[in-house]
Amino acid sequence: MAVAFIAIASTGVVYLHPSLPGAPPTGALQSRYTVSAVDFVNPLTGWVAAQFQSGNIAVLHTGDGGETWTRQMSVAGNGHAQYVKFFDPLLGVFALLGGAPVLYRTSDGGASWRSLPALSAGASVLSWSFVDDDHGFMLARTADEANTSPSRLYRTQDGGSSWTDLGAPVPAPEQAYQVHFSFLTTGWLASSGPAPAAYKTGDFGSTWTRVPLPAPRGGWPRAGQFFVGVQPTGGGGALASVVYFPPVRGRSGIGGTRRS
Repeated sequence: MAVAFIAIASTGVVYLHPSLPGAPPTGALQSRYTVSAVDFVNPLTGWVAAQFQSGNIAVLHTGDGGETWTRQMSVAGNGHAQYVKFFDPLLGVFALLGGAPVLYRTSDGGASWRSLPALSAGASVLSWSFVDDDHGFMLARTADEANTSPSRLYRTQDGGSSWTDLGAPVPAPEQAYQVHFSFLTTGWLASSGPAPAAYKTGDFGSTWTRVPLPAPRGGWPRAGQFFVGVQPTGGGGALASVVYFPPVRGRSGIGGTRRS
């Protein structure tokens, strides 16, 4: 396995995030938990998704830069990752990845939440990305699709009340597994496939362009599987990380497989 990091565009932007306390303050949260998602709208006001030992997920809120935290909502987590995004101190969304295609919305800073089912029961969500309170994207497979089926991209323009199926954003055998939108029209896909490439859209996710990545010294391997992760940067650029797995060679026989 090999790993490479590639700056598609360099902007010199530095992101600063307030540090979180190593343990909750006395009297605030007595149960141990791990933080799985973080979003701050200013140096004092922020939210985290916390995974508790019970398996439940809670949204915690701070208004003093992390000195104290208040539990606002709890849901059954089942080990799934979480997505939390706030657009100002009042408006925000929270959702689980995996087999729980439900979006939660708040308009009062997390004091109350409204659930919006995104897809039919049994669907599996791979990734969420919201640009603002109205416009968001969801990468998912429906209940009747196998894990090897291409993921499909869905778009909402009304805050999650309805979703439009935009189809599979990348051609087979490639698979898209994460979507990131940095601007209303500009987005990137993380993908896996037989060649190292990122995917970019400039038309609100309707079409996607394959962006070949510059090869390292000696070139890219000709066979194997590439996993390309993409994180948007300022100015419409992105940072790509490439993980390469060489092909498995060997021969199969009765009772097992021999690998070399």
